Order: sequence, then C-alpha cells, then structure tokens
Amino acid sequence: MDIDTLRPDHMGCYGYCRNTTPNIDAIAREGVRFDNY
Repeated sequence: MDIDTLRPDHMGCYGYCRNTTPNIDAIAREGVRFDNY
C-alpha cells in the first residue's frame, strides 16, 4: 500500500472515515494530538 497524502483531512486520527492510515492512527491513540501549537 502506498500513501498518496498525509493531509489531516485524509487521516483517521483527524476524523477521516476511511481506514487510510491505520499505523499512524494506532500510534496517535497512545499519544497526544496537537491541533494548534
């Protein structure tokens, strides 16, 4: 599988409904996401 985009609007940890980034989403579940920094 190739990643075409890593924009937040295409990543599950930012609410995208398709399973496009399962490994990143798994890491994000164990960490903290900063929307504004």
